Amino acid sequence: MPQDRTKNIVNIKELFVSFNIRPALDNISFSIKRGEHFGLIGESGSGKSLTALAIAGLLPPTAKMIGTIEFNGRPIPKNDKQMSRIRGRKIGMIFQEPMSALNPLMQVGKQIIEALKLHYGEEKIEERLKKLLKEVGLEEKHIKRYPHQLSGGQRQRIMIAIALAGEPELLICDEPTSALDLITQAKILSLLNRICEQRNMTLLFISHDLAAVSSLCQRVGVLKKGVLLEVAEIGKIFTNAKNKYTKLLVKSAKLNISPLKEISTRNELFSAHNIVRKFKQGKFLSFSKKAPLIAVNNVSFTIKSSESVALVGPSGCGKTTLARMIVGLDRADSGNFCLEKNIYGKQKKLPKNIRRDLALVFQDPFSSFNPRQKIGHSIAEPLRLLDGLSNIEKSTKIIRAIESVGLDKSMLNRYPHEFSGGQRQRLAIARALVTRPRLVVLDEPVSALDVSVRGEILSLLNNLRSEFAISFLLISHDLNMVYAVADRIMVMNAGRIVEQAEPKKLFSNPQHEITKQLLAARININY
Repeated sequence: MPQDRTKNIVNIKELFVSFNIRPALDNISFSIKRGEHFGLIGESGSGKSLTALAIAGLLPPTAKMIGTIEFNGRPIPKNDKQMSRIRGRKIGMIFQEPMSALNPLMQVGKQIIEALKLHYGEEKIEERLKKLLKEVGLEEKHIKRYPHQLSGGQRQRIMIAIALAGEPELLICDEPTSALDLITQAKILSLLNRICEQRNMTLLFISHDLAAVSSLCQRVGVLKKGVLLEVAEIGKIFTNAKNKYTKLLVKSAKLNISPLKEISTRNELFSAHNIVRKFKQGKFLSFSKKAPLIAVNNVSFTIKSSESVALVGPSGCGKTTLARMIVGLDRADSGNFCLEKNIYGKQKKLPKNIRRDLALVFQDPFSSFNPRQKIGHSIAEPLRLLDGLSNIEKSTKIIRAIESVGLDKSMLNRYPHEFSGGQRQRLAIARALVTRPRLVVLDEPVSALDVSVRGEILSLLNNLRSEFAISFLLISHDLNMVYAVADRIMVMNAGRIVEQAEPKKLFSNPQHEITKQLLAARININY
């Protein structure tokens, strides 16, 4: 039955949420119409997820809430037992990280059935399960698998099925595509849009990905530090924003990175020759022999000095496995690498002279730092690769490293949790640069960062490459980002490098089918 889209399904009036007096949401007021796709954007800590938790009645006990949240014209119950009748049945929620939201010890089919039983008892369980699986595009064979046996996109589809189990009127999606590759992201966004339209369901879509929001939502609200700056139609936000911060977000999303001056002569710095990496398959102590999984299959390429090379491809294509072998965290089964004249690839432990010229910046800087050590100690660790340094020389190198990424030396005495996401990523880059390496591998260095911070980090990388003549291998699924910063793009699929070219040539004339799929899945913001 068609819904009356002139009426509001959610009304939020003068909402305040605080923790120990400190306000986390400060006088928030907005409404969402029935059947509308409404987006919430803003940097980390702006209050996006907290707003969603308040609507779903999932605020932690330490939170103090003042104000009114109405659902279907009635205030949401403050009693958790009463709210449990609405949560799931009237309001469904898809959380940001499905791997942590799903039970790792339970088959995913049983987790969907658990949600169905909660709402309908034993009535037509099998029929409802099959209908849900078909709706989210999953085969029945997947229901007997555990979360770790599924891909990121499949896990997200399971989360969507659980959220839809109670046939809610409002679906809240909290960063549902932030960790997915382009092709999977496009499929999930298309799936969400189709399901909402078919069910006449209202969508609250929370993200820092402005491109995803622009492709899915009709209106959007902008949050900063718990304050709602403006609410407008999606077209007006991107073309005629009123607030300065909104304009900054839109400008940052365009990724207008100043290109480096063209270097006429570049020597070959690094090369990979016929690299192969296989992994055994099958259960432990099993007598059945399965063919090994070939994660990296006969890969060869070169990187020149001061060159920025991007490696893109769908999830599971072998990008991170290749990166780990390059920096010595894994060994190749055959083939070798060459860094200038130093050949390696199969050693258990790389010699110091190779290790100090290689560095890796991990995807998640928070988990890559020891939470019990001060940042100064963490940045100093790679200096063990440099022999004969005095304490004064070590201190000088540490200070130069942190200042080179735009941070102050006074921060060296802080712990990782005392920094923002953008600052932690800068610190991870500082640690990678402290030995002045020749080649730095960056594995998704900005995927978890706010759009306003991404531009700063990418500009920083360009400046460092120019200043210190460093080469970069940049691994990412964000084609818009690599187009802005890479000299050359390599496309990987099923363990092979299937195509490589300069960004303009690759984007205008892709040759391989997977490149065409990646470019077709790329979302451009409608300015």
